[in-house]
Order: sequence, then C-alpha cells, then structure tokens
Amino acid sequence: GDHTITYPILQAMAKKHGPVGLLHVDAHTDTADEALGEKLYHGAPFRRCVDEGLLDCKRVAQIGIRGYSTTLDPYRYNRSQGFRVVLAEDCWMKSLVPLMAEVRQQMGGKPIYISFDIDALDPAYAPGTGTPEIAGLTPGQALEIIRGCQGLNV
Repeated sequence: GDHTITYPILQAMAKKHGPVGLLHVDAHTDTADEALGEKLYHGAPFRRCVDEGLLDCKRVAQIGIRGYSTTLDPYRYNRSQGFRVVLAEDCWMKSLVPLMAEVRQQMGGKPIYISFDIDALDPAYAPGTGTPEIAGLTPGQALEIIRGCQGLNV
C-alpha cells in the first residue's frame, strides 16, 4: 500500500506507547500539508502525525530523500520539527553502516516504527514504483539500512 496506512498505525502505537520514533526510508518526506484540498493522502501522513503529537520528532530519521521541489529549502518543515533528514546525495558512493549506528543511538530503546518505501531505491533497481525519482539508494545500501535496524525497539 501507500503511506496512508501508516497514519492509523502510528495512531495506535502512540495510543499505547505515547509519541514514537520513526525510521522513514523514502524518496519523499511525506510531510506535505495537502493536495487538491485533501489533508490525508499518501504525501501527508507524517505531517498529520506531527499535528496530532504521535511522533517523538527528535527520534525521526528520514533517509534517501530527494526529488523535485519548487522551494529553496523543501525540507525546512521537517528540520524545524527536529527530524533528521538524510538526502540521497549524502548517501551516494558510501556505506550506510556508520549512519545506521548514529540512527540507532538517536532512536534509543523506546518504541519506533519503520517505514521503507521502495521508491527510496533508484528506479534502475525498483522500476515498478508509482513515484520514481532518479539518483536513489542502491540495493546494497537498503540491506545496510535493514541490517542496521538490529537492536531497535520496533
């Protein structure tokens, strides 16, 4: 499915645990305010989660972010909330093992949710996504991210 399913999942998690951390691997931040007058759609779930206090924003990491934007700083909202935003270009040509060690430390031992959107990968490796963005992560980097989640309270 798309990220609209993430919103009710995070509502349920926050109801049980309080605000939770989030590891979000994606080409897009999914923090838009609205599209065509709709506030709940696949590009806005994490904005809605912030609005409702479902996320512990200091424990949100977004990895692989990239894509078209009409603004000078398309990630300002995310950073202003305390999110860690790791652009895809900052991942190019290197191992993500050190990054994931930092992410594990950032998340601590409290509950987190992991969301891995296939469009985080470069479309050369995952051409079937509905929202392709060039210059994404490699399959090897995806494995490093997944393996780097070991020990997290998922």
